[in-house]
Amino acid sequence: TLGGVAADAVEQSASVTKKTLAEFMTKAEVLEKEASSVAFNKPKKRRKKIREKKIDLDELEADAPEMNELGSRKQRAEEGSSVDAALATERWKKDAQFAAAKIKAKKATDQKILAEMAGDVGQDEDDFELERALARSRRQVAKAANGANGDALVLAVAERRL
Repeated sequence: TLGGVAADAVEQSASVTKKTLAEFMTKAEVLEKEASSVAFNKPKKRRKKIREKKIDLDELEADAPEMNELGSRKQRAEEGSSVDAALATERWKKDAQFAAAKIKAKKATDQKILAEMAGDVGQDEDDFELERALARSRRQVAKAANGANGDALVLAVAERRL
């Protein structure tokens, strides 16, 4: 052995072979482990995979309600929207009704003032309604005083009016 290598030498390598755990245990230990692992080997629950439905644009467009084309913002600003027009006409109607009511009230007050100045003070509709209401309340007071079932509230209101 002049080269430094013995004649009966075995070749060595750096590669490692994997060994199982069973190679390090005795047969009794392997059997014991297998018996205990069978008892705890439960099947795993499977989860259902939820599939997302593919969205079909054609179906969505068919199911969607009809939408009015509103156009561009510039076009709407130039023409004005129908909502603005409706509000303007409603406002105009209310203003016209208010003006008509104001004129009617002014005419009624002018006629009353002229009648008072002329000395023709007669019973108006308002006075007639007031007289009717007073007569009704007096009748209720008389009915309650005669022993009929009258409310204390009716009596109190009637006393205030008398």
